[in-house]
Amino acid sequence: IACSASHSLTFCSDGTGRAWGRNAYGELGYGTWQNSNVPVGVNTVTGVIAVAAGGGHSLFLKSDSTVWASGGNAYGQLGNGTINSSDVPLQVNVLTGIIAIAVGWEHCLALKSDSTVWVWGRNNFGQLGTGLITNSTVPLKINTLSGVTAISAGAYHSLVIKKL
Repeated sequence: IACSASHSLTFCSDGTGRAWGRNAYGELGYGTWQNSNVPVGVNTVTGVIAVAAGGGHSLFLKSDSTVWASGGNAYGQLGNGTINSSDVPLQVNVLTGIIAIAVGWEHCLALKSDSTVWVWGRNNFGQLGTGLITNSTVPLKINTLSGVTAISAGAYHSLVIKKL
């Protein structure tokens, strides 16, 4: 399960996603911008094995190791090369082989099976770890990181655990 300040996510044993709460940006991913006080089915994604909830966006990791995102996208947090919000999950560009996801308020991280970290979204405080403060609408590989075993994100910061 995952929750943000205003919406919650889970997935069922059959791999379907469920979401409820505030839906101002389409973060619930069920094809509308209506809030919901009961869990609703997330459109277009099946095989969900992990969820992550951001400030106004959601991430879904599928069993095929792809990542899907819905909701607000003013800073590229959907990772699809645009700044257009979406009320249904869209596949995050370029990413395959993902084993873990994490989101901050308006940024995202993904951990690949090769122990590399990929980041996208808002970067006003350097939360993407690229060495710059430029937002990214597509996932960027952090070339200075390898051997990562876990990722996490706070509102405006990111953390990783590396093998020694």
